[in-house]
Formats: sequence, structure tokens, C-alpha cells
Amino acid sequence: MANRRYSIGGGDGACYGPIVRSVICEEIGELHPGDGGAFLLVQVLESMTFEGEAVEFLALSPRHHGVDLDTIRRGPSTTVAIARIRPGMLESAKAEIAPDNFQWIAIGGATLISPNQLPWPTA
Repeated sequence: MANRRYSIGGGDGACYGPIVRSVICEEIGELHPGDGGAFLLVQVLESMTFEGEAVEFLALSPRHHGVDLDTIRRGPSTTVAIARIRPGMLESAKAEIAPDNFQWIAIGGATLISPNQLPWPTA
């Protein structure tokens, strides 16, 4: 079975962070930083930059109480906090979330994409 894919985007240019255009991402795992929280780890499948740096991986955190990673996975759309894994820092972020490997970007949405909505084959 193919990994789940999502359309991730958000921000409002003000309170909810900078505007993040929607990008297609694929789930590749979870991050568990040790404080009891959990993040859905996704790989960005399209070109994306933030503050002049390429973004390859995003970490998604449920925004509201009572929402967990399985809620994001079930879809159809969930409000999430969006963070980026800084370039070259994926292994470091897997071990521990820290300012040198992780940066919050915005509040936005994760919309599950069903396989028949993808613009390319999943196999």
C-alpha cells in the first residue's frame, strides 16, 4: 500500500504565520521528541522554500485538544501546526526536537488526498 499523501498549506500572513502555499507531501513516519507529543513526519514532493532554504520535510502537530495523529490520517482535513525540519537535520530531529533542527512555520491544514486525486501514479 502506498503511503498517505496530503495537501499541506496555511498561514494568513499575520496571526497564523506566513502564508504557506499548498504543497503535496507524503507521510514517511512519526517524530516523538520525548515530551509526550508526537508529530506526523511528511516529505515534501514539490519544490518548497522557506526563508530562502529548501524544505524537504515537514512535521505536523494536531492543533486542537482531542485530535491526534490518527485523526490527521483519517482525513478528510485537519487543522495542524506546521513545522519544517531544517536542511540536513532529519536524523537530529528524529533524536531530539531543538531550535537548530526544527522551526515552526504556521497554523494550517492537512487534507488527505485519495489515490484517485493524485496527478501522478502511486505505484
